Amino acid sequence: MPQLATLTPDSPLLVAMLGLLLAGSGSGFAGPSTNSTVLGAVSGERAGMGAALNDTHQQLGIALSVAGLGSLFAAGYRARLPEPLPGRLGDSVAASFGYTVHRPEFAAAVRFAFTGAQGIALCVAAGAAALGALVAVLALRGHQGA
Repeated sequence: MPQLATLTPDSPLLVAMLGLLLAGSGSGFAGPSTNSTVLGAVSGERAGMGAALNDTHQQLGIALSVAGLGSLFAAGYRARLPEPLPGRLGDSVAASFGYTVHRPEFAAAVRFAFTGAQGIALCVAAGAAALGALVAVLALRGHQGA
């Protein structure tokens, strides 16, 4: 994810692809490990309850992350836009980019606002992931081989 947080409007597509590949791979490798840890912590007759609890936590985490990071992105995006954008164009990324078709002098500023806000949101996401990994290591330290 660090590759995605450092993107600029001039970054090559390969850098974005590498960042997405790393993020997707991390999610793919973490899922089965999380499931086996949760299901290993409950007895066989409670496996359904453990799986349901695990799914509930995942869905709640995803919903809160999308809301929180989306809000952070939106605030960062609006803060980086140039002042003379008329009306509520700053409230919508699509509207801002659409406006640049008629006013190309704003295109670079809108792209900069997008990548800057994306960088902030992804740095916060990386920090949250690192904190989650630290909590998992500390919480599971005494449970090896169980």
